[in-house]
Amino acid sequence: MNKNNMGDPIQLQQKIIHFKAELAKYKEKVKDYQENYHYAQLDDLKEQNIQLLEDKAALDYQVEKMEQELRAAEEIIAEQQSDRSRLQIKNKSLQELLQKQESEFRVQKENLTLRIEHLLKEKEKVQNKLIELEQSNRTLNEKNQKLTKELDDKRTSKKDSNEYEKWKQAKEETIEALTQDNMILKAQVEKLKLKLESNQK
Repeated sequence: MNKNNMGDPIQLQQKIIHFKAELAKYKEKVKDYQENYHYAQLDDLKEQNIQLLEDKAALDYQVEKMEQELRAAEEIIAEQQSDRSRLQIKNKSLQELLQKQESEFRVQKENLTLRIEHLLKEKEKVQNKLIELEQSNRTLNEKNQKLTKELDDKRTSKKDSNEYEKWKQAKEETIEALTQDNMILKAQVEKLKLKLESNQK
């Protein structure tokens, strides 16, 4: 290799200086680029951080609002459960009262049915007794009328005889006894009628 091929050291030195200067310039550019990139990235991150903080604040507000709504809903549910428990207790009391009243009603109905059956039997007895007494009353009235007629007939034919007086006295006593019996029967009939009317009410 000759001297000409190797070049001039001064030129080489200048070239080296030039390359170093270029290298330094590029290094500075790279440094500026890197710094500007990091700054830009940092600003970007700051903006993102601000946005994230705003989003977080909005989300915190929504979460707090939802928690308030949840607490309100839980209070409403607790109140409704309390009302439901009270209603269940009241319903149970009403059912027990209803069962008790139904039981009492069945007993009253059975007692009333038995009383009605008893009153119907009593009514039948009273009606039969009333028919019997009315028949007896008619029979006594007929006997009384018959004796009165006999008395009137005898009065005209035996007015002056002792036999007539005795006969008359006996008949009058009989009529008086029949009249007493008739009055007793009438009183019994009225009493039975009142009893019958009372049972029908």
